[in-house]
Amino acid sequence: MKTTSLLIALMLTLVGCTNMSARSAQDDYSEVYRHAYMALQKGEWHTYKRLMRTVIDRSTASDAPPEKRAIYWYEYGRASGVVCDWEDAEFALTVAHNLDIKTGGPVHESLNELGRIYVVRKQYEKAVDHFTRAFKALEQYHEKHPGKEITNQLGNARVIEDFAYALEQSGGQQSDVKRLRVSAAEIRKDLNAKDGVYEDVTPYGTQCNSR
Repeated sequence: MKTTSLLIALMLTLVGCTNMSARSAQDDYSEVYRHAYMALQKGEWHTYKRLMRTVIDRSTASDAPPEKRAIYWYEYGRASGVVCDWEDAEFALTVAHNLDIKTGGPVHESLNELGRIYVVRKQYEKAVDHFTRAFKALEQYHEKHPGKEITNQLGNARVIEDFAYALEQSGGQQSDVKRLRVSAAEIRKDLNAKDGVYEDVTPYGTQCNSR
C-alpha cells in the first residue's frame, strides 16, 4: 500500500513538473515574441529576424500548436526578405505555407509574400506562378470562411499591382495586366474616402546592408 501511494505521489509530482515546464517554455517564447514585436515597431528588422528565430526554436521545442508556428515562420520569412536573406525567406515562407495547408490556414498569404519577393529579385515568372496560386488559394479560403474579411485592403491592392507588373515583365497578356491594374485601382478608389484604412506592405530588400 505504501509502495502504491509512493508511486502515485511520484507520478503526480512528475505530471506537475511537466505541466510547469510546458507553461514555463510557453512563457519563455511568448516573452521573446513580445520583444520581437517591439523591435518590429521600431523598424529593427535584423533584430526582429533574430528574435523570431529564437521564437521558432523555443515554440517548436515546447510543441506549440502548428497554427502558431505557421505565424512565426511567416514572420521570420518576412524579416528575412527585408534584410535580403533570400534563402531563409523562401524556406521560412514555404514552411509557413505547408503548416497553413495542414491546419486550414490562410495559404494565400505566404504565396503572395513569396510572389512579392520574386518581384524584388526580378524573377518574374516565379512571381506570376506564386501570385496565380495565391489567388486560387484565396478563393478556396473564402469558400471555407465566407464571413472572413480582408483587413489590409490596400496591402491587397499592392499585391495585385505587383502581380500585374510581374505578368507584364514576363510577357503575359496585356488584357490580363490591364484587368489586374483596374482591379487594384478600384480598390484604392473605394478606400480613399474611408477612415482607418492602412497599407501594411513588407519593405522587401530595403535593409540589405543595414545592421
